[in-house]
Formats: sequence, C-alpha cells, structure tokens
Amino acid sequence: MRVRHMRATKIHIITQYYQGDTADRQAEIDYCLERLLNSPWVERVHNLIEPQTVIPESLLTHPKHEVRSGYERLTYEAAFTFANTHLPGEVICLCNADIYLDDTSDWQPVLALDP
Repeated sequence: MRVRHMRATKIHIITQYYQGDTADRQAEIDYCLERLLNSPWVERVHNLIEPQTVIPESLLTHPKHEVRSGYERLTYEAAFTFANTHLPGEVICLCNADIYLDDTSDWQPVLALDP
C-alpha cells in the first residue's frame, strides 16, 4: 500500500526578527513581518530570535506568529534543524527579516512541489 501525502496549502516561514539600527530600518523590518503574518499564502511564521530581541506587541501576539527564543544569529544549520524537527513534510521558506511574500504573486506552484 502506498501512503499518499497531503499537499501543503500554505507556506511556513522561518526567519529571525531583530532590532534595526535606525528608525527607518526598524520600520522596514516591522513592515515585512506584518506582511508575512497577514499573507494568505503563509501558514505560520516561525521566528527564531535571539534572547535580547524585543518584538512589538501587535506583531508578537498575532495568531500566525510562533516565537522561539534562545537562538543566536540564525544560521542555515539552525533553520534546517528546526524545519526537519518541527515541520517535516511542510513547504518552508527561509527568509531574511526584510523580505516578505508578495500577496499578488501566485505561490501555488511552490505549494505543488513535493516536499
């Protein structure tokens, strides 16, 4: 008997929020996280933060936002270990804090990939 896997319907984001060095930079980082959290293509944002990181309450309490503290500066190794441990079989996007998925783009082909 062959086991059929369910296709993902949304993308899991792995990122690391941080405090910007200027008000403009901080506004950009906040904007990108907000866009990810409100994207219809995103299932959940997994934010692997450093212990000293402070996230604005409006972003921190969003229902799609999962914060994991205790990480140092995010590495590929830490991100892939997290994904393999906590998100097996899911479609993952590893992105910098100043990146978001454009809602007007068609992300369905990405979701159709076999993880």
